[in-house]
Amino acid sequence: MVATAPDRIPIIDIVNDAPELAHEKLTRGATTVGAVLLRNLPINPDFRSIQGLFDTFYNSPQLQQRLQKQQGPNGPKGGLFQLEGKWSGDQGVDDKASLGFPARALAKLNNLPIRRHLGVNFDNTARFFEATVNELVPWVLQSTSNVISNGSGQEVDIFQVHTEGHSNLRLIDYHRTSGNPRPGARAHRDGSMATIIFQDGTGGLEIQDPITSDWIAVPGNETVLMWGSSGAILSGGRITACHHRVMPIHSNRRNVAVIFIGADSNTPLKSLVPGQQAFGQAFLPQDMTVGNFRDMFAQQRQWKRGLHQFNQAQANMNGPPPLPHPPHGHPPQGYYQA
Repeated sequence: MVATAPDRIPIIDIVNDAPELAHEKLTRGATTVGAVLLRNLPINPDFRSIQGLFDTFYNSPQLQQRLQKQQGPNGPKGGLFQLEGKWSGDQGVDDKASLGFPARALAKLNNLPIRRHLGVNFDNTARFFEATVNELVPWVLQSTSNVISNGSGQEVDIFQVHTEGHSNLRLIDYHRTSGNPRPGARAHRDGSMATIIFQDGTGGLEIQDPITSDWIAVPGNETVLMWGSSGAILSGGRITACHHRVMPIHSNRRNVAVIFIGADSNTPLKSLVPGQQAFGQAFLPQDMTVGNFRDMFAQQRQWKRGLHQFNQAQANMNGPPPLPHPPHGHPPQGYYQA
């Protein structure tokens, strides 16, 4: 069953809602479905610039290579520019490309000659990201701290585990091709503390109600704030990690701009609330950090993709394929990003 978002996901009007009402809605969303919808934000991406930026990369493999070299050995795993779907051999999801820019990598690019080759489309997108990090991310962190503190009766300050400024921008360009419908993204929970999703109006995003298991269709013009697995664990289970997916779309192209807000890499992956822990935390290694958890998410994503490709390769052979082993030391099922 697919329900409608306004009936099930709280809507926060940034301009018109009083602070007390906004806090009540945010608390309700964070502790139930793990998400709220944000309206009248002063910050929005220019999706024409985002499409133009992707077109620049599609038309210039040399630029792709240059960007990969600029990120250096400490850049994001998998590279800043990634191709998925049929372009990567994964026939289980829509064809799509993504551009990922950690805040620190973006600052580095500002001072490199390659930025002028990326053009005005990159400049517009970079300004949007910088404004989001400076204006919206602090609001999310403070609001999340308030939800945890009020729910636990103990003072919790999320800013204390966000000193490194882990905020990553991911631009996604979906290209649906003819043939059997495929999901834009399989059902999953993000590994972040929180995630902000800006949509271009096309739609396709759905959020699952953890009580009824209904899937809730999110209108394409809504901006979504959802919480991830790290946020749920750090909150001691007060916050729900949002289970979501992207369904097949009927337009030729769909764009989203996603901001992942993460904790410092060396933060112990355990509740910030003494005496409380989230479901599933007991299954994690005692010395696991947020950085370890982030790495395992990346490994699990590659393992799932490889498993799907392997099963497809075995489809025309007799007998079921053997099941490859997932990465060693992975978190419990339900905490993986698809």
